[in-house]
Amino acid sequence: MSALMLILLLGGGAVLAVGAYWFFRPRDPEREVYYHFLCPSCSRKLRYRARKAGKPGQCPRCRTRLTFPATPIELRKEETNSGRYNQSR
Repeated sequence: MSALMLILLLGGGAVLAVGAYWFFRPRDPEREVYYHFLCPSCSRKLRYRARKAGKPGQCPRCRTRLTFPATPIELRKEETNSGRYNQSR
């Protein structure tokens, strides 16, 4: 085998290896959008995925069945010391 043939084979193998790496490399998962709202029963701040909007769910604290809001609700921290959140649209 000539030196040129050996170089071409090694170069082709390297190109295939790099291509395979780029094709099968681990990718970052797509970032999901999360919304927040307050449980109507216990006022716990709940987080849910945007794809769950408008679908039924359950509060993990009080087990109340609810429907996740279809539109995001803005939560503001009250000025009081209670640490509770206030819902506003």
